[in-house]
Amino acid sequence: MKTTAQFERKASELDVQPCIIEVIHELLTDEYLVFAKNMLNDYEFIRAHQDVMRVDRDGVTHCMLVMGAGLPDGVLINSEGSAYGRYTAILPNARLIVETERRSKCMKILEKRLSDACVEVECCALAYDDTNPYRALLSDLVKVHGFEEAYIPLFLAMLSERSEGFTFEVDNDELIVYRNEMDFIYDSDGDENPVMNM
Repeated sequence: MKTTAQFERKASELDVQPCIIEVIHELLTDEYLVFAKNMLNDYEFIRAHQDVMRVDRDGVTHCMLVMGAGLPDGVLINSEGSAYGRYTAILPNARLIVETERRSKCMKILEKRLSDACVEVECCALAYDDTNPYRALLSDLVKVHGFEEAYIPLFLAMLSERSEGFTFEVDNDELIVYRNEMDFIYDSDGDENPVMNM
C-alpha cells in the first residue's frame, strides 16, 4: 500500500490535535504543486476564509483543507487570521476521506427518505378501514419522499424487513399491502381498532 506521511525524527510522542474542516478548497493540479512548495506565501483563497480558521476554547482547530485536482492528499491549514498557512498538516488520502464523508451523508439522507416512505405505507395500511388491501402508487412514494426510481428495490427490501403484520406485492407501479389479521389485536367490544400484536 502506498500513501504519504510526514515523519519526525525520534519523536517521543505523537502531537495530534482534534480539528474540524470548515472549508474545502480545490486548486488546479499545477497550482496545488506550487502552493505545496511555497506555503508561507500569501494566497487569496486563504485570505477569503481566514475568519473561520482558529483554535477554539476547547482546543479544537478549525481549519481549511486544500486539495489539488486529481491528487489524493491535501493540506490542512489554520492561518490564525493571516493569508498564509501559519499552521499546516498533511492529510494523506484526503480525497478518499472527503468522498467517503460525502457518500456517508448521502446514504443517511437516502436511508431517511426510504424509511419515511416505509412509515407512511405502514401507517396508511394500518389505518385503512376496508376489507380490500391498501394500495399505493410507487411513483407517488418516489415523488413525495424524494428518492429515485432506481431505489425502489431497496425501498421494497426495507419494507419487507420491517413490516410485520403485512404482506405486499407489486403490480407495475402499484404497491398492494395486505394486513395479516392474525398479527393484530382488537379492542374488547369488537370494534376494529387494530394494534400490532407484539
